[in-house]
Amino acid sequence: IADKEQERGGQPVALAHGLQARVVGASGHRLREAGRDDVDTLFAHRSWTGICIYRIDFKTGCYDFFSPSAEAITGFSMQEMIDMGLDGVLARVHPDDRAIVQRRLQEEAEHPDENRRPMEYRWRVKSGEWHWFSDSRRLITNERGEPEALVVVGRDITEQRQAEELIRQSEARL
Repeated sequence: IADKEQERGGQPVALAHGLQARVVGASGHRLREAGRDDVDTLFAHRSWTGICIYRIDFKTGCYDFFSPSAEAITGFSMQEMIDMGLDGVLARVHPDDRAIVQRRLQEEAEHPDENRRPMEYRWRVKSGEWHWFSDSRRLITNERGEPEALVVVGRDITEQRQAEELIRQSEARL
C-alpha cells in the first residue's frame, strides 16, 4: 500500500481471522504482519492456499496491494491485477453477479460500520474459466470517517461449489 502508514497514524489494518497487517514500502507490495517482513514466508504457509489479500485505494480507484498468492489463484501476476484496475476486475465478474457485487461495494462504502457476511460471486480467471470466490471485506476510513480503502480477503471456493453441486445432483437422483 502506498506509504499511507503515517497518514493513518501507524495503525494496523484489520483483516479476517484477527490478522492485523500494516502494508509498507514505497512500491506498496510488502506486507508486515506481527513484525514479519517476509511476504513470501507469510503466504507460503499452506493455510493460505487459495487465499488472496488485496487493497483498493478509493482515491485513485486502483489496487495498491495484491498478495503474491493472487497469481496462483487468478493466473494474473500481481502487476497485471494492479494494472487491470477496479474497472477491469469488475468487468471480469460474471454478468449474473456483477450488479450484486457493485451494489455490495456501494453499500459498504455508504455504511462502513455494518458487519457483512462474505460475498460469493463468479470471476473469470486468466485461463477464461469461471471460478467462484468468497470475499470478506473491511472498509478503511480516514479520521473524518470517509472511506479511504477496501481491504479484501478472497478465497477461491470453486471446488467447494462443484462438490456442493455434485451432492445436489446425487440427492435429486435419489
